Amino acid sequence: RAQLESLETVHTNRVRALEEAVQSKADLVRELERQEAAQRQRSEELQEALGAAEAELRGQTEALDKAVQARKGQTEQVDRLTKRLEGAQQDLEALQAAHARERDGLSDRLRAQSCEGEGLLEQLRAAAKELDDQKFRAAQLQHRVAEEEGRVQR
Repeated sequence: RAQLESLETVHTNRVRALEEAVQSKADLVRELERQEAAQRQRSEELQEALGAAEAELRGQTEALDKAVQARKGQTEQVDRLTKRLEGAQQDLEALQAAHARERDGLSDRLRAQSCEGEGLLEQLRAAAKELDDQKFRAAQLQHRVAEEEGRVQR
């Protein structure tokens, strides 16, 4: 009986450990999703900032075009703003590329974690089946012990 109880305890602990591992993987998946959402939010903010900068540049460009021949200084300001816009565009493109790489990496990690989680679930199912088998064997052994005790008492 002690051995049966020990086996049940071992299997229960194994099942609990597998459940904890699955929960840990689920927590990691949630964290990866949170990080991806934060990256997406940052990218959207940069898109908005770029849109605002482009709108500002368009407004200033229209005003400068009217006085371009008389005001060379204003033309230089447009050139500076254009360079800033190009720099912002390059920064945005670099950020988008980095975001895409990170998203791909997160997707790869998520797929790997999902596969690992499926493996853990399969192990959990196998452990649960093994535990059920052990319980069945334990019930059979207890029945035999009861029969033997009955015979001994007779």
